[in-house]
Amino acid sequence: MKTRTLISAAVSAAAAMTAVTATTLPVAAQQTTRDPWIWPFRSDSIWNTPIGQGATYVAADINNGWNTSIDHEWFVKTTATDPFRTLYFPGPNTDRDAGTTVSWLGSIRLPDSFVVPDSYPGYTPNDCSTILQPDGHRIYQLQPTTRPTIGGPVWGYPQTDWGQYPSEGDLYGQGERGTHYGSGLSSIGGSIRKGELLSAGNPRHALKVNLWGKYHYSSQSPGYRWPARNADGYWNSGGNAYGGTNPELRPGSLLAIPRTWTEANLDGGALESEVGRKLFWTLKHFGAYVVDDSAWYTNAICAEKGVDEELLAQYGSRLTGPQSGSGSTPISRDMGRLFRALHVISNNTSTTKGGPGARLTRFAPPAMTQFATNQGFEAQQFWAQSPTGWAESGATGASYTESNSSTYSGSYHLAHWANAAYQVYTSQTRTGLANGTYNLRAVAKRGGLGTFNVCQLEASGFGGTTRTAAVPAGAGPDHNGGWHVVEIRGISVTNGQITFGFRTDAGANCWANFDNVEIWRE
Repeated sequence: MKTRTLISAAVSAAAAMTAVTATTLPVAAQQTTRDPWIWPFRSDSIWNTPIGQGATYVAADINNGWNTSIDHEWFVKTTATDPFRTLYFPGPNTDRDAGTTVSWLGSIRLPDSFVVPDSYPGYTPNDCSTILQPDGHRIYQLQPTTRPTIGGPVWGYPQTDWGQYPSEGDLYGQGERGTHYGSGLSSIGGSIRKGELLSAGNPRHALKVNLWGKYHYSSQSPGYRWPARNADGYWNSGGNAYGGTNPELRPGSLLAIPRTWTEANLDGGALESEVGRKLFWTLKHFGAYVVDDSAWYTNAICAEKGVDEELLAQYGSRLTGPQSGSGSTPISRDMGRLFRALHVISNNTSTTKGGPGARLTRFAPPAMTQFATNQGFEAQQFWAQSPTGWAESGATGASYTESNSSTYSGSYHLAHWANAAYQVYTSQTRTGLANGTYNLRAVAKRGGLGTFNVCQLEASGFGGTTRTAAVPAGAGPDHNGGWHVVEIRGISVTNGQITFGFRTDAGANCWANFDNVEIWRE
């Protein structure tokens, strides 16, 4: 979808910023859980999957825009007492609240205080929005969003395939589909959130960018690539048609700074700002997806409304602004350096997210849920049997928490091991659940010199037949070259409870590790 964003007023004489070297493993990597509203979707979603060491980098040859702009996004949490307001399709691009056709959603719940100004000639931003429902899971996505009157109706196109792919409307789901209509990708995944660039550590998720649409199209590659579902309607016709010559650069492309690069490789010299250094780390380790066409001579990064304002207050410098020359700031000059450094990950596919091989850094920790206790086995922060919240049966001495360099996230994981043949089950039971369909997921790996009879994730006691998922042998694709994602989907809870855990029946000196347990309701 086309967007034109006004160039921000130049910021005068910004103070020089203190250079801070990004650490290899930032503070945020030690988190053992996360708030999915701030850091959404599954740990292995496209937004939370780090670049692989086997990624292939192809120069993107991105046009050097006059300036960097922000594609503002709006995020709203609703409560059960917020009123329902009519949702209309937008009117003309420069008068969106003139639309009179009620959308297929009819109405949506919104707090009356939520306001998004209308567009006007020369200012037609994308204004994607994501509206979280009171259940804490379901999200509605809109683009472009307009709501100029407190308590009034709202205008925007909802996600077209929401009914066909309901899991894509879940904050705990994969989070690919959404209302960046130049690609079909998510309106909330990848967005820089308020406070994220002011906190310790670096953003640990893929970002989103809009480029001036010199994307490639041909009969063999119709203007987009996975995970994008579409391109702009004008991709092959009209005055704004894509006309790029690089076949790798299309909506849906994953862009990243080559993993071997340092600041010495950057066109324009070393980075000047702490914000630039944070984003340099993120773009090397997670990259950024192309989600829309900026439709004019600018490169844009997607961020929550308010991010630029808080950076100006903290540093006297913005993300937005000229990339060089008069009116530029340390951060806006750094943004130009970063955009010019981006390459396309040409082997980013649905089966090799971020490219193949071991990950350059850790995946996101598990999302918070109300259904699992001590999900990452971090509660005690020491080597221990009987981890908090978990029960053990069988050879209980063979079940314990441990810490070593291959832990998936945080500092600890669950281990099964003994120097003689053993059988052990580590589990927890959750009661008081609403009946419905649940999914269970963890990461696991196994090895050793003996034979495994059983090594599995297990769900039972939910009113149906016990369900299991085996832990595969051999090294998996996840962080540190060993972890596999193991999951059981579609568990039908009919009695308000479920027992879940890990069962191992193995010979002497066989070991298994487990981490990042997630259980959520569909």
